[in-house]
Amino acid sequence: MALAGACGTLTGAGVPAAAARRAVATPAPTAPPTPEPTPVATPTPVPPPTAEPTPPPAPAPPPQPAARTFALGGNGTVTVATNGTSATITVAISGLRAIAHAVHLHAGCTGNPGNHVATIGTVGSAGTVSITVPTRLLGNTVIVYPDASATGNPILCAATA
Repeated sequence: MALAGACGTLTGAGVPAAAARRAVATPAPTAPPTPEPTPVATPTPVPPPTAEPTPPPAPAPPPQPAARTFALGGNGTVTVATNGTSATITVAISGLRAIAHAVHLHAGCTGNPGNHVATIGTVGSAGTVSITVPTRLLGNTVIVYPDASATGNPILCAATA
């Protein structure tokens, strides 16, 4: 039998009924779950290199020399090919008298010995001669003499720059 009191209905054990309901409805505290151990990442060993490292690529080949060609009267050409600080002057001649002709590099189109810069070579009625000079000499003139003596006025002149 339940008794009614100032605090509400009592159970047969003398505990208020509301408190008894709370005790039954509230679950008992439980221990916190045991944490699972976190797996530790094992580093994967890197095998040592088995081959030599790739060498750097070979340097690019030097650029081809720049070449310019100038007319040498109606009887030939002067081709100038520069390569860095040097230049190759190639003189190709045809249709001259059938004797030897001196080919020189001069300052200007005169046979003046004071203007002589370099001897390129000697050709016959046709032929090709070349000389390699420092590029600072470009701007001078190729001259062809009327014979091998390298005297008198030139019969052909051409620029080198």
